[in-house]
Amino acid sequence: MIIVDECHRGSARDESNWRQILEHFEPAYQLGLTATPLRDDNVDTYCYFGNPLYTYSLKQGIDDGFLAPYRVYRITTRSDREGWRPNAGQIDRYGRTIPNEVYLTPDFERKLVREARTKAIA
Repeated sequence: MIIVDECHRGSARDESNWRQILEHFEPAYQLGLTATPLRDDNVDTYCYFGNPLYTYSLKQGIDDGFLAPYRVYRITTRSDREGWRPNAGQIDRYGRTIPNEVYLTPDFERKLVREARTKAIA
């Protein structure tokens, strides 16, 4: 049996490496777990694994006392609004030169970690 947690993250896309693994072990039972409802960007998940066998809503989890209610606070830093470019020759904490380009919100925590930004948001 193969259990794929966070299966909405591309495991079922035709071109993904995970899909190749799933197909290789196709005779095994495969169970996909996700807390992400059906959206345009993860429709492959539902095509591959099928419709959910069981659903448990966020509201139900809160009502049952398993999950805490929350509020979303949108934090926008100057780096997020305007982008961020390193100074010429600036190095990261590992001593590597940071490529001279403008970094935008999708780049933070993926291509580049700005510790001051991360601490400010946290």
